[in-house]
Amino acid sequence: MKKGMETATRGFPLLWMLSSYGDLITGFRRRRREAASLAGRLPHLEADPPVPDYRTIFRWIEELCSTPHRRPGTPEGHQGEQYVASQLEESGVEDVQLEPIPMKVWEARRWSLRIEKQGQMMDVPCYRVTNTAFTPSEGVSAPLIYVGRGMLPASLWRRDARGKIVVAEVLFPTLPVGLILKALGGGYYLSDPEEIITPGSRMKLIFVRPNFMGQFLDLDLEGMRVPLQEMRLPWDVYWNAVKSGARGVVLILTNMVGDSCTHCGPYDACLKPIPAVWVGKDGGHLVREAARRGDKATLVLGLHLSQPLCGGLSYEDPPTPRSEKDHRHTP
Repeated sequence: MKKGMETATRGFPLLWMLSSYGDLITGFRRRRREAASLAGRLPHLEADPPVPDYRTIFRWIEELCSTPHRRPGTPEGHQGEQYVASQLEESGVEDVQLEPIPMKVWEARRWSLRIEKQGQMMDVPCYRVTNTAFTPSEGVSAPLIYVGRGMLPASLWRRDARGKIVVAEVLFPTLPVGLILKALGGGYYLSDPEEIITPGSRMKLIFVRPNFMGQFLDLDLEGMRVPLQEMRLPWDVYWNAVKSGARGVVLILTNMVGDSCTHCGPYDACLKPIPAVWVGKDGGHLVREAARRGDKATLVLGLHLSQPLCGGLSYEDPPTPRSEKDHRHTP
């Protein structure tokens, strides 16, 4: 009975995701009909409300995106908050307030990946994976092991990833946006006067990582309380690496636009137990071949030293190193 309940609990996040995405895709027409019925009951305005032109809107976007990111609680996030508040005040909105929200703020200040080959050290451009564990100042050194996409836990166990740095591929899916919009009659609303979008138009979803979706939080979903550890998707390469006893993870942005290694996903609030970095396509070639040879690498993910932000907590020291057993069971 207990085993059956555990199986049902593990399957719930996937069923919930499929149900949510299914409702999102199939609910376009229903919600458009609801919006049209509401529009007919809106009060009549004597004059058209002022609407900014596209140049103004584009300027707002450029100014808001002038920082590398806007993660909540960071100086860049506060800058974005202040910008929005000032624009609202300039538009005549009264009593604009910035309300503090307690939170834990993770921020790395240094990161690196060095590969050792025949006594020679080679630096590979990389970028930190948000909310992963900090390393000691000297970093974590271990042999590399290549696992492909690493979506099956057995693939890491067979390769014996314990005590090693896992190297895995992360591919962004491509959405046939032209066909979808045509099938859905334009979605919620579509403005394409120049008919740029065709049935063959596609869009690379650089915010979706099928094998590293991130950690769902411990939430009460539709009356079922799902423990945090059960909200991990079974094909998540990072958590499969954690379960296998790996010491770190290197994720290759295999089909990233350009050769950038900068990526801020996954967009979750879960603090993760082992360090990880992203590498771009060119760096990925070097790391992939080094992992296939079993070369040794050193991964560094350094702490930050700052005051608490947003009235919450920030890290003042790197996490205390855990034993291999603790790594495998830490939520």
